[in-house]
Amino acid sequence: MENRWPTEAELKAKFKSIVSWKELHSQSAQAVVEEYFEAVSSYREHKENGHTEMNPPNFKPKGHLRTVTWKRQGFDVEGDTLVLKLSRKKEPIKVALPEGWNVVTLPDSTGMKGTPVEVKVKAVVRRRKVENLVLHVTFDLGVVSVYRAGAVSAYDYNSATFVRATLNGALDLFICREILSQVQYRNKTIADFQKKMSRLKEGSRRWRRLLAAKIRRLKKLDRRIRQMEHTLTKLFAELDEAEGVAFAVVGDLTDLRRSARTGMKGRKATQKINQMAYDRLVTRTS
Repeated sequence: MENRWPTEAELKAKFKSIVSWKELHSQSAQAVVEEYFEAVSSYREHKENGHTEMNPPNFKPKGHLRTVTWKRQGFDVEGDTLVLKLSRKKEPIKVALPEGWNVVTLPDSTGMKGTPVEVKVKAVVRRRKVENLVLHVTFDLGVVSVYRAGAVSAYDYNSATFVRATLNGALDLFICREILSQVQYRNKTIADFQKKMSRLKEGSRRWRRLLAAKIRRLKKLDRRIRQMEHTLTKLFAELDEAEGVAFAVVGDLTDLRRSARTGMKGRKATQKINQMAYDRLVTRTS
């Protein structure tokens, strides 16, 4: 047995001989392999970051039902009927949908009609029996115009600072050095545990004790960091409310490493940028 992960092409070629694979639409069959390799990629990333407690993804048991995805080429919409295509020799599956199933209601009570782009069918299993099937439909609403009357606040995020500006000319600078120091301390804690665990046999009693201690310590540090983030974003919300701010925008950090100057590149800079809690802070701030 080779000590490596099979490639997507190898798995797709192997699964062509499986009966259930042949019955699916070609795009749906390929999506099963793609989802598996997303789990493999996530497992590799966690292992590289020192999370040795993660288990590698495995194939589901033979009788286990899993989520099946229909991409845009694999289904049609006929009025209030969703047609899920199978292989060419199989009749499609038709699902009757309730009226208004493709209308999404926005927070301001505005209804928008979306275009379905992906369909997922997931089996709900309880006590080892399939109770029902759940249908998930992803819509594309295009560009949604949002208009809010009132002041606007803007935030720019760095690894240790937060800058806030409003339309009335107010400028605020928040030093978040404590959050960054806790993140650096968490990295040091992971490195210390990994150094000790590398000297022991994997799976031994002392190795398992160190792993349990590492998990407990990291959970405690994560709770401390999230509490600091919550306190910071709560302060932002209180300031916006006090100044009558109706809409907050946050700077986009997409491709920051690629567009950054030479001084922002390197292993240390990469670690700081990748470990910034950008998504959590954006969600809480917005």
